[in-house]
Amino acid sequence: MKERLYVQRAGPWWPKMMDSENEALLGSWPDVVSDGKRETPMDSGELVERMQGVTAVLSLNGYGSAEITEEVLRRVGTVRVISRAHYWGESHYEGLPVEMGIQVVDGSNAGTVAVAEWCLAAALAGVGRMQIFDRALKMGSPWGEPRMAAGMLSGRTAGVIGLGRTGLYVARLFKRMGLHVIARSRSCTIEKAAREGIRLVHLDELLRTADIVSLHEAVNETTRGALGAREFATIPTGAVFINSARAALYDEQALIRELAKERFAAFIDVFAEEPIAQRHPFRGMRNVVITPHIAGNNLDMLRHAARDAIVGLKEYFAGNGIVDRRYSFP
Repeated sequence: MKERLYVQRAGPWWPKMMDSENEALLGSWPDVVSDGKRETPMDSGELVERMQGVTAVLSLNGYGSAEITEEVLRRVGTVRVISRAHYWGESHYEGLPVEMGIQVVDGSNAGTVAVAEWCLAAALAGVGRMQIFDRALKMGSPWGEPRMAAGMLSGRTAGVIGLGRTGLYVARLFKRMGLHVIARSRSCTIEKAAREGIRLVHLDELLRTADIVSLHEAVNETTRGALGAREFATIPTGAVFINSARAALYDEQALIRELAKERFAAFIDVFAEEPIAQRHPFRGMRNVVITPHIAGNNLDMLRHAARDAIVGLKEYFAGNGIVDRRYSFP
C-alpha cells in the first residue's frame, strides 16, 4: 500500500508549528492530504471521505483531534499509525482498542525539554542571585552589594519532587551541571532512580536538605495541596524554590506567607488563578521571579514537536518501528 498521509486540521496552530523546514519535510512525503490550515470543524462523513486510503495521520497540537474518532478510523480502515505533536500531553488516541492495530508515535518531547530548560535557567539565576543584583543595580547600588552572594550550581543538592517525564529530564540536566540529585517519587523504584544517579528520599528530607527544590508532580487527589505552611517552613534559608508544574500542588497563600520572610527565592511559572492578578503579592516580592505560564510554551518548542512528529512517521515507514522519544535525552 502506498504511504498516504493525512494532516488533521490545525487552524491557528499551523503557522506556529510549521516553519519552512517543517513544510519542506512534510513536502517530501509521497502523498499528502492536508487540512492543516483549516479552522472550521469537520463532520465524520467529510473526514472519512478526505481520509480515504490514508495510512498515517499527523496530529498537530491536538487542535481538531477530537473529530477523528474511533468510528471515523474504523470507517476509513487503512490507518496504521498516528503521529502526534500534542505538546500538552495525552490525547484520546491513547484509548484506541488494541485490535484496531493503530500505533501512536509521540512527538511531544520538545515540551518536556522546554520546561526542563526553563527550570535549569531558574536554578542558575536563583543560585547566581541574578534577580537581587539586577534590582540592586537598577536602584543605584554601584556594585549590587553584597557582591559575594552569588554561588555555583556545581556541588549543590537539587531536590526533584516527581520523577515522571519532565521531572526525570530535569534531574538529568541537574546531574549534567554537577549537582547531587535527590528526589521524592510515588512511582519510580529505588533501582531505577539509582541507575540515573538519583537517591530517593522522603519529602521531609528533601525539603530540609535541598538547595534547589523543583516541583514536577501531576495534580491528583494525593498531591493536591500537599505542600503547606509546615513544608515551606522546612525549606532552608538561601534555597531556590521552582514551580513549572501546577499551583494546585500547594497552598499558595502559605507559600506567599513564607516568601514574605525573604528566606529563600522562588521562580514560579504557574498560579492558582491565571492570568495572575494585578494585585497578586508575587508581583511585588523582591525574592520572587514570575513568568506567565510559558515554561513549556514557545515557538521553538512547537516547531521541534512538529518536526519530531513528522520524523517519527518517516522512521516508522522506513521500517524502524515506533521510536519513543518521550524520554529522549542528549
